Amino acid sequence: MRNLVVALFSVVGTISMWYNFLAYNVIASIVLTKSALHLGIVLSFTTIFVAFIARPIGAYVFGLVGDKFSSKSSLVSTLIIMGISTLLISIIKSTWYATYELLILRIAQGMALGGEWASASVLTYESVRGNVGRFLTSLVQLGVPLGMLLTAFAVVQWRLALLMGSLLSLSSATVILALAQQGAGSINWRPTLRVEDVRRIIRAIGVKLGESSSFYVYTSVLLLYFNVHEVSSLIITATISLLIFTLIMSVIMTRMSPVKALLLGYIFFSLVNASCLEWSHYSSLFSLAWRRNNLHTTITIPSIAIQE
Repeated sequence: MRNLVVALFSVVGTISMWYNFLAYNVIASIVLTKSALHLGIVLSFTTIFVAFIARPIGAYVFGLVGDKFSSKSSLVSTLIIMGISTLLISIIKSTWYATYELLILRIAQGMALGGEWASASVLTYESVRGNVGRFLTSLVQLGVPLGMLLTAFAVVQWRLALLMGSLLSLSSATVILALAQQGAGSINWRPTLRVEDVRRIIRAIGVKLGESSSFYVYTSVLLLYFNVHEVSSLIITATISLLIFTLIMSVIMTRMSPVKALLLGYIFFSLVNASCLEWSHYSSLFSLAWRRNNLHTTITIPSIAIQE
């Protein structure tokens, strides 16, 4: 029972991480650029950008922490960093140095998110083995859609929304720290970078670059054209469609090779992105929701399989 609780809170922690990260993107797009803090569009989107630079750095750093100590140490560290940084963002004041504070806190958020996902997956399976463990580990992947679903409520009271998100991360860290065992312990190895590793990294970046860049444009930049209530409707619709389309794409993957599925997904992705060049305000609301997540799934699922 104790290990099951740890596994469940690893999933909850992942949901809170993605909620905090994506909620800020939404808030920065439609709130911070206008009423709150008065950052302006350029500074507001700069705070979004730096978090993406920090994500691969966090993945490397906390990957080393997990190998040197344990997945528990890595996961708890990322949850605490995300919780504290989100808490500080929720209470930030409109001062001349607010932008610098946000940049630092967003770098912390990006590093935490980069290192959390793998740590949560490893700890979940270490806590509960067998079929139940595999099922719970797969639930970690629901952190993105479920975390994004919660962002629908972040646009109304953004400070309260970020406060609740930070408390969810910190409470998950507390439970995992108290109940989780240390796991397998340290691994003695020195990080090396071989030629074949560089090729795999480049291939992984290549299959995800176009899809991920468009996905985050939909979840930030294009939100400038909608009001608060429309954004909430878009997020809810997008999340529901993502859950449904994930199942559909999973079935397609059983009947098609990953390479063919990936190419088909990118062709489809390019066509619907081109259709965004001309769209009316209201007719595009739910079509954007569909594109944003369904096409994300069309690329993501085969891109994972193609790395094998």
